[in-house]
Amino acid sequence: MSISVVIPTYNRAAAVGEAIESVLRQTHPADEIIVVDDGSTDRTDEVLAGFGDRIRIVAQPNGGVSAARNAGIRLATADWLAFLDSDDVWLPHRLATLARDVTEPNVGVHVADIVLEGPGYEERLLPLRNLAFPQHRAERIERPLPLVLSGLSLDSIACRRDWLIDAGGFDTSLRMFEDLDVLTRLALRGPWCFTSEVVCRARRLAEPHGMALTTEAARNQVRTKAGLARLFTALAAAPDLSPSERRAIRSALNGALLALAHAHRQAGEPVKASGPLFRSIGAHPSRLVGVAKATAALLLGPDRLAALVGRRKGFRREDAEPAPVNSVSVVSPRSCGSR
Repeated sequence: MSISVVIPTYNRAAAVGEAIESVLRQTHPADEIIVVDDGSTDRTDEVLAGFGDRIRIVAQPNGGVSAARNAGIRLATADWLAFLDSDDVWLPHRLATLARDVTEPNVGVHVADIVLEGPGYEERLLPLRNLAFPQHRAERIERPLPLVLSGLSLDSIACRRDWLIDAGGFDTSLRMFEDLDVLTRLALRGPWCFTSEVVCRARRLAEPHGMALTTEAARNQVRTKAGLARLFTALAAAPDLSPSERRAIRSALNGALLALAHAHRQAGEPVKASGPLFRSIGAHPSRLVGVAKATAALLLGPDRLAALVGRRKGFRREDAEPAPVNSVSVVSPRSCGSR
């Protein structure tokens, strides 16, 4: 298999070099490394120039992370694409894990675990989402959408380039959740494979080098939660959803609408909170539970509502659909598919 690595960057002169070095240190080398400088105004261009012909540099006017990733996708030539944010670093076996696990042509996405780290915390993503898979091999999941809705990271994702192109790439109109949007579209296309092997350290750097979108999301909760509710509403209209996928989407939409109602109330907009609150009733897979949660949100007030929304159970493994044991695509001891 051939692998292209795409690294979008914007004003990350202090961090992007370390990200690139982590790709160059891979025990299974990448076939090409494409770094898209999305209109940086700091010393990013000087840092990138220092790597010479070991990387391919694309400079473009600032258009956002989706436009930068799409530019890298268009230039990539390999069968598989792996993404790395410019403030994060891969462990040396990241691409070797991908090559180890992906051996079957109809598996289009590979997911591994990552460590989330920042001031005062360090935790693994998959356990945080209540997900567990084999560590030294991958498990094939036929319909992975419920697991995707739990919240994954592009740093842990590699996918077939033709799948991503057919899915339309990243939506440049989305300011937030562009990664969740594209991953849900890929989840509806076909089987994925998952491993709990840790392959990346995703770092939350302090400003001004930190996550600008993370800061924006925290400061404007109404916009953030409204965007998430729109994404789940659109996804619920997708054709050919399985019963487990439809339940997972409706549950996610219910949570997003309750969170949006809470955000409106916290912003001093109680009238605007009523719309998403009542919409949440019909969104939940169980109307009775939807009524109970909406009623609790009305009666308990903002602080108790925050506690209610915050008790996220995550998605169950059984909500997704693994490959049947009598199938020719049964997981082998070493790989996601048959050799």
